[in-house]
Order: sequence, then structure tokens, then C-alpha cells
Amino acid sequence: MYGANYYEVRQGRYYKSESFDGSGGGASVSVYQLLNPGQLIPVSVIARGGFRYLTYMDTSQTADFFAVPANQMVGFARCGIRLAGKEPMLYPDLGLELSVWFERQWRQDSQRFGYLNDRSISPDVNLYWLYAGLNYAWTNSGQRVSFAFTAGGSTSSDQFSAWRLGGVLPLVSEFPLTLPGYYYQELTATSFEHFYAAYDISLDPAQRWSFRLEAATAHLGYLAGREQASDWQTGVGGGLSFAPKHKNFEIILRYGYGFNALRNGQEGAQSVGLLFQYNFFTRKKAD
Repeated sequence: MYGANYYEVRQGRYYKSESFDGSGGGASVSVYQLLNPGQLIPVSVIARGGFRYLTYMDTSQTADFFAVPANQMVGFARCGIRLAGKEPMLYPDLGLELSVWFERQWRQDSQRFGYLNDRSISPDVNLYWLYAGLNYAWTNSGQRVSFAFTAGGSTSSDQFSAWRLGGVLPLVSEFPLTLPGYYYQELTATSFEHFYAAYDISLDPAQRWSFRLEAATAHLGYLAGREQASDWQTGVGGGLSFAPKHKNFEIILRYGYGFNALRNGQEGAQSVGLLFQYNFFTRKKAD
């Protein structure tokens, strides 16, 4: 439900009249082949293929003369090589990953939509990217550091399949491209280089409260029609987090400032958000 919503943002302005809801579902099959059994740092080949069926509908604010895309079937195939890995958590204590990926997407046809069909959907899209990341925590002091670098490109991408950057949702995708202070998926690019760093400091001996500082910057090759004056976009943020003794959940109140985010023709934007994670496995171990 609403997992394929589309938000039209250009030069920092959110166009509600050109945005619409999207829902759908699908299935996929994945194969994981370990290349070096018994070694401390695993190296794996991953192959994944599947499909998604998507349906689109107007919102109460979509313009009357704006035609949303027709329902469509999207097929995809992905392959990659991954060295080590990290847990799918908000801020994992330990993680190391170096991976390279390629994905191809197919759609039924090249559809047109919008005002008098002024926009199109590409029938075939190629995506490729590289990820390198490190997460490490000092358990005696409660300090944590995180670094990540992601670079990617595409061919024949459109506003649905191009790279979308912005926002501060760490689990929005397997490879999140966060930028504090920006709208969620505010920036649309055909290619990019994205850098991220964060540092956590414990505020009490029990390590229940901590303060997080983070920064992210990206160099973008924009999708046509969504260019901005600067190819670089940068944001910084901070957050106050709480986790109980057994660490079965974590809640984070956070703030972000986007230096280059456009608002009413001027650079600079602020955001406030709340993140929550519940770890059922940790509770089970505690019991």
C-alpha cells in the first residue's frame, strides 16, 4: 500500500499537482553463492530476479488535467559481488562491505503521461553502482563511527528509475542515499558520487543515551529537467537517541540542515524527524 508513491520535486519545489500515489507488489528469487568458505571475511556472488506490478492513482491534489501513468509490470534482474556485509539496522555496531552491482529493469512499453502526455517512461533501464562502507563501535565507551561511499550511474533512466537522493531514512533502501536537511528523494540524478560519515558519543555510563553527528555530500549528474546551479549538494545533522538496557528498541530525534537545498530561490533548508526501530531478535535473546 502506497509503496510506489511518486513525489515531483524540481529545484527545491514540491509540485503536489504533479505527484500521485502508487501501490503494488511482486516476487523475486535470490541466489547467494559463497566463494571462500571458511574464511574470516566472506566473498559472495548474489543474483536476484523478479517482477513488480504497480498501480497509480490521483491524490486529492493531483491536477485534473494531469494523467498519471497506466498500471505497469516491471521486471528486474540484479547481480553483484559482495565482500563482507552489514546488518539491516538503523545504525549497526559492526559492519564492513565492499560491493559492485548491476541491475536491468524492463517495462511493458514506453508509456507517456503528464500534461498532454509530455513525459515518458523508459522501457529498458540499466543501473550500476559501487558501495564501500564501514561501521565500528567501541563497546566500552559507547562511541560509534560510520563511513560510506556510493557511486552509481545509469542508462536510459527516467524519473522513476533514476537515482533519488535526499532525506534521512537509513532503511528506505538497501543502499540509502541520505542527505540531512533535504526532502525525501528531493534530487534526481542519472549519475552520482555520495559520501557519508557519522560519529556517535555516549552521554551516560549505561550507554542508553547518545548523541550522533553526521554529514553527507554528493556530486550529481542531474536528470534532464531537474538540474540545479551546483553539482554538489551537502547536508549536516545531529540526533539524540535512546535505547534501553537490552537494546531491543531505539528511538532517535534528529535535526538536519541542507546547505544547498533550494527553498524559494534561496539555498538552505532545515528538517526535523523521528526514527524508531524495534529488534524482535534482541528481545528473544534477552528472554
